[in-house]
Parts: sequence; C-alpha cells; structure tokens
Amino acid sequence: MDLLVFEKFAVISINVLGMFLGVSVYLSNKKSREHLLFLISSIIMLIWIDSSFLLNYSSENQLVLFSGKINLATFSLFCASIYLFIKNFPHDSIRFSEDVQDVSQVLSQNRPSLPCPYENLLRVCRYLSLFRL
Repeated sequence: MDLLVFEKFAVISINVLGMFLGVSVYLSNKKSREHLLFLISSIIMLIWIDSSFLLNYSSENQLVLFSGKINLATFSLFCASIYLFIKNFPHDSIRFSEDVQDVSQVLSQNRPSLPCPYENLLRVCRYLSLFRL
C-alpha cells in the first residue's frame, strides 16, 4: 500500500513540474512556434503518463479500456508532437562557432579509413555549439 501512495505522489509531482515547465517555457515567448510545440508536447506527455498510471492501477473494466485507448492515442500524438518540435527547433540562422570547427578540422585530419572513435564526440560538439554553451 505504501508503494501505491509513493507512485501517486510521483505522478502528481511529475504533473505539477511538467505543467510548470511547459507553461513557463510558453510564457517566455508566446509568439514562438517552438515554445508552443513544447507546451503541447508536455501536455500530451502528461496525459500519457496519467493514462498509463490509470491503466495499471484501475480496478474497473470500463476505466481500464478507456485509459488504454487514451494511452494509445496520446502515445501517437506525443510521437507526432515531438517530431514537429524537433523539426521546427533549430533555426537556419544558427551557425557553428569557430572553435568547434577548428577542433573538428584538427581531429578529422588524422582520421583513419575506418570510422573515427571521436566521430560521435564531434557530433555532440557541433550540436552543443548550436546553443552557444
């Protein structure tokens, strides 16, 4: 019984933090498409989490069937919303910083014919340079 109370507390905490994060990101720039898509994705994800919780812990057959349908629908919507969010997130105006380009040129000069073990590191550096961290 204590585990169920802990899981209820965890789901409620996730809902509160998820809504706070989604709304605060959206309110920081209401005109941005990325912020709106993040809000939509976070709301759909929270509904998906809640329906999964109800699916596992409900004792009524009708509620289990309904939450299973909601779970499948929100999973499909979540995949679509995350795809749209990722597709619209990076802007064309963002460029790689010069430091990361220099590092990638130095590492790529000594690249063997097989895939370089640092290739994933280069991809991460290029990705992080988009955010100017």
